[in-house]
Amino acid sequence: DIADCVVYGVEIPETNGKAGMAAITPLDGRTLDYPGLLEFLNRELPSYAVPLFFRIKRDIDTTGTFKYKKADLKKEAYNVEACNEPIVVNLPKTETYVSLTAELQNEIDTGVYRF
Repeated sequence: DIADCVVYGVEIPETNGKAGMAAITPLDGRTLDYPGLLEFLNRELPSYAVPLFFRIKRDIDTTGTFKYKKADLKKEAYNVEACNEPIVVNLPKTETYVSLTAELQNEIDTGVYRF
């Protein structure tokens, strides 16, 4: 169900290392099945490699040599105010991705949710 995917790391305040985030473009006319996507990722990847965040994009920017441009994606991270596209997050101890809101982002940034 996914046409393009770019994976990169983003920082969550008060945590060590970087969290996985992916920008994805669904195939035309497809709707993403978030519980199914998480189940697939948990089955196929080690737990540390499963992205915590997904940013849903129409198109992913590329260079003239068709490499994905990650700099802006990393800079905007999971900031809902900086991104024009929907972002979803897999919160600790849940089995799906949920829409990221400004309130939920604040709770993540202030440590209400511990990753």
